[in-house]
This record gives sequence, C-alpha cells and structure tokens, in this order.
Amino acid sequence: MESDPGTEPSGAPLCLTFRSGTVVTEETDGTLRVEHLAGTFVLRRVPGDVRRFLLRMATGSVPPDVPVSADGAGRAALSPSLAVVIGRLERLVEYRVRDASGEDALAVETMVRESRHRPLPPSPDVPLRLSRFAYLRRDTDGLVLESPLCTRRVRVLTPRAAGLVWALGTATTVTGLAGGLGLAEAEVSRLTGHLTGAGLVEQAADGVFPEDTAAARQWSFPDMLFHSRSRMGHHDYPIGAAFPFAEEIPPAPAVGPARPGPSIALPRPDLTSVLAADPPLTTVLEGRRSIRAAGREPITLRQLGEFLYRSARIRSLTDQDARQGTRYAVTSRPYPSGGAGYELEFYLTVRRCPGAEPGVYHYDPLSHRLVLVNDDPADRARLLQGAVRAVGAGPPPDVLITLTSRFQRLSWKYLGMAYATTLKHVGVVQQTMYVVATAMNLAPCALGNGDSAQAERILGLDRLQESPVGEFALSAAPPPSEAPAGPSAWRPVNDHEWHTLSVERLTGR
Repeated sequence: MESDPGTEPSGAPLCLTFRSGTVVTEETDGTLRVEHLAGTFVLRRVPGDVRRFLLRMATGSVPPDVPVSADGAGRAALSPSLAVVIGRLERLVEYRVRDASGEDALAVETMVRESRHRPLPPSPDVPLRLSRFAYLRRDTDGLVLESPLCTRRVRVLTPRAAGLVWALGTATTVTGLAGGLGLAEAEVSRLTGHLTGAGLVEQAADGVFPEDTAAARQWSFPDMLFHSRSRMGHHDYPIGAAFPFAEEIPPAPAVGPARPGPSIALPRPDLTSVLAADPPLTTVLEGRRSIRAAGREPITLRQLGEFLYRSARIRSLTDQDARQGTRYAVTSRPYPSGGAGYELEFYLTVRRCPGAEPGVYHYDPLSHRLVLVNDDPADRARLLQGAVRAVGAGPPPDVLITLTSRFQRLSWKYLGMAYATTLKHVGVVQQTMYVVATAMNLAPCALGNGDSAQAERILGLDRLQESPVGEFALSAAPPPSEAPAGPSAWRPVNDHEWHTLSVERLTGR
C-alpha cells in the first residue's frame, strides 16, 4: 500500500529539501516566492509552521520530526496543510533518503507536475529487479539513475547505494540483497522502496515482471529513451529553440564548407519547362513506389543535375535573428527544414553516369556542382555493396546518395530535440526525392540503414561534427516490362469511385 509523502513505513529518516537552484524569498507580508527553472510558485497566507519549514528546506535537509512550531513543541512536520503545500511544490522538492549510518544515500526528484513520489517498500520475499530501461549516468551533481518510463529521477549519493543498484541488476529479493550486501533488511527495504516508488525497480506479481509483457518487450532501450527524451511530457529537461550556445559558440555556417577536389558543373533545368511537362501531384503520389532495379541505360548527367536542382539546391541565403540579438545565416531549399537549419549534406557515390567519372562526390548546393572527395574504387565498391545489402539483392544503383547531418547546425539552436529533428529532415528529404524522381520517371529507393563507421572513413568525416543519417538509391528507370508492379495509371474519378478504389487498395478486396 502506498504511503503518504514524507513518511517512512520503517520509521527511518526521510528528509526534505529543495532541488538545487531553487530560490526561496520571504516578502514583508509573509508571502513566499519559490523560484526554479522548473517553475515559480507564489504562496500567500502560509501558516507559520509551514512557512518556517519551507524556509528551513531552502537552507538544507529537514527531517519530518524537526520541531517547527513557534513554541518549539515537537510535531509531525507533514501536517495536512504542509502536505498540501509540498504536493503543490512537488517538482521543486528533493526527497533525501538516509541509510542506517545516517548518511544521505538517495535523492529523489519529481520531473513532471502530475507525478507524486510515493515509496513502495517491498515484501522480503517478492522478486525485484532494476528496470530494463533504467540507466546510470553522470551529471554535474554526481550519478543519476533514471528511466524514460519514469517521471522521477534518483541521484545516487554513496557507494553503498550504488552497490544496491548494481545488485538489483539481476532478479533478487530484499532478503537476498541484505545477505549479499551485508546490510539490514530494514535498510534494504527502505532504499528499494524509494527506487520502486520512483518506478526504477519493478516487482514481480505471481512470478511475472511487468516488463515481461509483449508491449514492453517490443521496445528497445535506445528507442524508448530517444522517444521519451526528444518530446515533452515525461521529463523536465529543457527542450526547444533555446539557443543554448548563442553567447558562447558561433553558429555553424548555413552552407557546408567547400570541399577541395575536381568538380563537375551540373546542368540546370528550365523550371518553366519542368512545370509545363510535370504530371499532376496526385499522379506522382499515386505512382510513387520504391524501385530497386536499375535500367539498362545509366542515369544521365542531365537527369542527375535536374534531380538535385529540384530536390536539394539552395534557393536563397539570408540572415535570421537568434536570441540576444545574435544573427545567423539561413537558407531556403526545396524541402522543409526546422528553423531553416538545413543541416543535411548530400554525398553521391556514382557507379555509372556519362559525364561523371565513377567516384564519391559531395554535392555543392550553392554552386550546383559535384566535388570529388574519394576516387578509390574499393571504397566506392564498399558503399555500393552496402546499398545492395540494404535492398536485399540486385545490381548496385547508378547513384547512391548518402545523407549526413552537420549536427551543430541544429544543436546550437535546439535543446533535447536536435537529433530527432535531423531524422525528421531525413524523412522529408527522402519524400521530396521520391516525388521528384517519380515525376522524372527515375527509379528511387530509400534505404533502411547504412554503415556509419564505414561512410565516415570514406567521406573523411569527424563523427562528432558530421555523420551519415540516411541513404537513398537512384537509377534510370528499367523498361516498363521489367519494372515492379505498382499502382495503376492515374485517372480522374469521382468521390465515390475514389473511395471504392481506396478501400479496395487498402483491404485487397
């Protein structure tokens, strides 16, 4: 059964203090202002004992049995009125759990408004284990134990507490932990109760742990962590366009640095002619499909130039305001990009394209040209073979496009969501390339994965500054007789016919 905040079923000390960075100010009328990055609270008409308790919390840890009344008489600190105030301030409160020696062993913090910390002391013989999603990391205040599935984090303050976390790496019980670590069962129960209440340790029910269910098993740790921490709602870490480095580090350039090496000027299409000849958007969307087979004839330099011009070139270069009046350069390109960051770079591994010798090139989106970065046939073959493995079989594509991200272009502006944003950009770029390739009657195919380490070496990249995040195969289209089956040719239909066709396509009927 859950206990009330600030109480310890075993009677061991549990102290309360404010999280680091909290400032408590008492005004002349007795109003308390409690300020922290997580929020600001103004408390008016606070009872005297509650006000004195909060002021003591601002200067250190306060155990619940400290005398706080005006006459010094002892009383339970978490009176109903104090419990209400602590509940309101939950995100700013730190619960300090002491071990048998009286030393602070764990510090529990709540990350979201709706969450409340409640210790759940386990029975001595109930199987326990650390959550599969829990991880221990270093921050500025030492070691932190947290999980993307939990809305509380626990700072591990002593080697003794760290040993307990280590022992929970395999299924065990309070009795087993006490014997293995040489601790009293009451102390183990106390500490694990807070870890369990925080959601970092799970208890088995009828011999089955919650994370053994089908839904939990199908989440990998990296996926769950990435999903939780790159969106708001389950944590209190800063997220969004905060420009965290605007006053310390210059922004990365809007256009990647020019690569040295021989270059090939690409043909530029006449967009007026393109607009006149292009099929309607619905035709393109309905006809879009992944084509893994290459045509008998290679893609031409004119086709490659038009494809890159329509999907990746820089249309304009301007300045934009950041925080504190800092200005930084941004570009406009055919695909959307969060905050006009445009951090993605395009590298082309050319197998066959008359007018461009086989090699690995960087696409210069400002000058609309290809710059040779690697002419080693073995390296070229490795990249192309990776594309073959990604699609399962068949000959290599005419051109393999490797998308890389210049990460600092986004992380200079965004907190908590920079990498998630770059992956979203990969998606919109791939869709843009699919649409352009389909309109041009080329053979496009987005690849599911690639070898980042290999590509970094071949492209000469520093992985902390730039690394591959996506791949795309492009070839001349095979003859219709050799092309894979796809949607039927587009034709105008009325709403009823369109609905019928859509249902048939989705259900297979």
